Amino acid sequence: MLPRKRRPRLADAKVLSRRASVIGNSVAAASIFKMPARVRPTSPHAGIYRWQIGNTLSILHRVTGAALALGLIALSYWLVSLAGGPVSYISAARFFEGPVGLIVLFGWNFAFWFHLLNGIRHLFWDAGRGFERTPRHLSGWAAVLGAIALTLCVAAWVWPRLS
Repeated sequence: MLPRKRRPRLADAKVLSRRASVIGNSVAAASIFKMPARVRPTSPHAGIYRWQIGNTLSILHRVTGAALALGLIALSYWLVSLAGGPVSYISAARFFEGPVGLIVLFGWNFAFWFHLLNGIRHLFWDAGRGFERTPRHLSGWAAVLGAIALTLCVAAWVWPRLS
């Protein structure tokens, strides 16, 4: 085998840079021109970034998507109880007519409407529309207020029929 050639180090190098030749070696030259380290914040940093509607809507879209997925468990429970006969259906109906069940259904209803309206908003974005600041904010508020309004409409329609 042939012996490997050793690569020259900076101190071994015969040609020094202009700064290194003035000082005498490259290590000394590098130490003089070292810039002081700046204290930089980690990103995202709560003290620097202002909370915006876009942050909230993005998080809410993900949370409502997870709520819809968890709501499928409640829907499956109801469907299995329906197929299980009158006794199991009555126990499921009692749960959904109780305070906890109504809160779950109300929240699931809001999650459905918000996720739907925000999804339509994203479809417009996919088509290249509504990226400017004003339409982006207006469509965000329209998704939130529309979801609240549709949730209240469904609740007003269902509430009298619960008895």
